[in-house]
Amino acid sequence: MECKELIHPFQNDPGVSQHQRVMDDLLSGSAKIDGRTLADLLDYFVQLSRHINYFDANLKVTDWQPFFKNSLPFTITAILKYDKNKVGDKLEFYNTLFDKRPDKSSLQLLIRYIYYTVIKPINTWS
Repeated sequence: MECKELIHPFQNDPGVSQHQRVMDDLLSGSAKIDGRTLADLLDYFVQLSRHINYFDANLKVTDWQPFFKNSLPFTITAILKYDKNKVGDKLEFYNTLFDKRPDKSSLQLLIRYIYYTVIKPINTWS
């Protein structure tokens, strides 16, 4: 058999037009650089601010956390990013520890956890 007699597999294929190749995701808006939401980015800034030094007028070294403390967008982000399932699971774990061995140290652990993960964030948000 010679090459002239072979039929190319795409010879009768109509193909795809340029309009058929456009993905709907590209038409819905601007291209996203990454998959993070605005809340994810704001939370990232808050987490990052702990690691960047701030020097006040007296050259005292602190971080940038106070800058975000009274800002409404960052407060809303903190509320949205609060992982109640993680807090609930750990609270259940500490409660189980207390039930197994009810003593002063396990009660203190349970109370401190409730204060720092439930009461203090709610107080800060308000």
